[in-house]
Amino acid sequence: MQTLILMRHAKAEPLALIPKNSANSTPESSSEVYEDRDRPLSPRGRKDAARMGAWLSGQTLLPEPAACWVSPAQRTQETYAVAFGASAASPADQKTAQPRACTLEPRLYLASSAQLDWLIEEALAQFDQALLLGHNNGMEDWVLTAAPKALSGFPTAFPTAAVAIFRREGSGASWRLEASATPKSLPQTRANPSQAGTT
Repeated sequence: MQTLILMRHAKAEPLALIPKNSANSTPESSSEVYEDRDRPLSPRGRKDAARMGAWLSGQTLLPEPAACWVSPAQRTQETYAVAFGASAASPADQKTAQPRACTLEPRLYLASSAQLDWLIEEALAQFDQALLLGHNNGMEDWVLTAAPKALSGFPTAFPTAAVAIFRREGSGASWRLEASATPKSLPQTRANPSQAGTT
C-alpha cells in the first residue's frame, strides 16, 4: 500500500514593493520587488498552516520512514515549519538530518502536473509514503486528474493550505482519495466563554 500526501502552501503575502535602505537610492530605484519565491506567509497563512498540521496529525498515516519533499520557496518552507514544527533540510544536509526532516526539492517550485507526476513516482519508488508540499496550478491539476470528484466540496479547486491524502495498492494502480481538507472546511475554534474578559 502506498500513501501520498499533497499539501499546498498556506496563504502568502502578495508581491509588493518594499523600500530600499540605501542612502544612494534614486527615485527610479527607491523600491524593489519581492522575488516570487521570497514571499513569506501572511498572518492568516501561519494560522491556517497550524490548523492543517493539527488536522494531519490526527490522520492515520504510515510510520516513518517516508519521502518528504518541500519546494524551496519561502512560503512552502514556512508552511512546513509551522504545520509540522520542523525545518526542511537542503539535500546536502540530509545525511545528518533527523528522520522526520524534509528535503528541499527545487523541482517542486511551480511544478506542472506532469512534473509533479514524475516527482511522485520518484518519491514512491523509494518509500511507501510521500509528502509533497508545493504550489498551484500543478497540484490542483494533478488532483483533478487523479480524482476529479475529490475537490467538489472545496470553495476553489485546491486553495491555499489544502491537503489531499491518496492511497493505492502499488505502483501503476489507480489512486483513491482517503481524506482531504482545507482551513475553511475544518471546524472553527471559538473562544471559551469562561476565559473571556469581563467589564
